[in-house]
Amino acid sequence: MKAMKVAQALKEKSRLTKELKNVQEKIRKYNSLEIEQASKIAGKSERLQAEEKALVDAIVEIKTRISRSNNPVVDRIFRMSELKSLIVVLGNLNTKEGSVKEGYQATTPTVYVAQITEQMRDEMKANLQKEINSLQDELDLFNAITDC
Repeated sequence: MKAMKVAQALKEKSRLTKELKNVQEKIRKYNSLEIEQASKIAGKSERLQAEEKALVDAIVEIKTRISRSNNPVVDRIFRMSELKSLIVVLGNLNTKEGSVKEGYQATTPTVYVAQITEQMRDEMKANLQKEINSLQDELDLFNAITDC
């Protein structure tokens, strides 16, 4: 495989992955056909499987190259991933507060108090997103200048 920057390798990995998905869809589509149709496409399954294997091999090679190149910034990659997970957790956090009648037969309201209010949650998410953006900028620069 030719020399390239990490950013180019990531694009190539994405392209190869999409191509692999398309080939696998064709394999699925042409796997079981009526006998008349099967005779018209004889050998197609074998060609598709060979193409699938070649794509898998190329994806493994490029992922390995990317992984090796990313060693100097792997801590930032992991941090960014964990921060994104925290944003998801915060997004799913129930921030219900106040008096609420639950259900159509409820006669007395239930009073809720959120430990983390909606405003607090939104501020926390915004701060996490700022850090993610900063890490992403750093990784984008790394990917643009680092050989893979």
